[in-house]
Amino acid sequence: MSDKSSLGVGQLILTDNGQRFEAGGGNMYSGGNYIVLVGNAGSVSDGGSIQLWFYDTPELWALNMPLGSSWKAEFIPRSDPGRTWTANAGTISAVVSQRDALAIVSFKFTARYPGVPFTHEIEGFWHCKGFNALTKDSVFKE
Repeated sequence: MSDKSSLGVGQLILTDNGQRFEAGGGNMYSGGNYIVLVGNAGSVSDGGSIQLWFYDTPELWALNMPLGSSWKAEFIPRSDPGRTWTANAGTISAVVSQRDALAIVSFKFTARYPGVPFTHEIEGFWHCKGFNALTKDSVFKE
């Protein structure tokens, strides 16, 4: 996978506080020293977006790896799209490879937003394989 290339074939299934949401697709991007998986699940008003970030590795093989400097997660609920909830605890089991354009990930994390007294308990599964010609710069706002 070249720098700033993206993968456009995949599926995200997640639960937010026990409510299940599915998506028909997701994307995987490489920015050189990181890989990010981005996807949406749910309806117009329910569900949300997930971003899973993997740092400083072209490949990751992990089983029940705790949240830390190697990966982070974010959740943006559709009911509150102006806020990005950041994971502060969680685990991940994953095979993620830039070289083979492959991501198979199961995740579970607690997402918090500063000053809000409740959390989002997020759990899910992600798989994707296959690339398109989109670049990171054409999708992300810097």
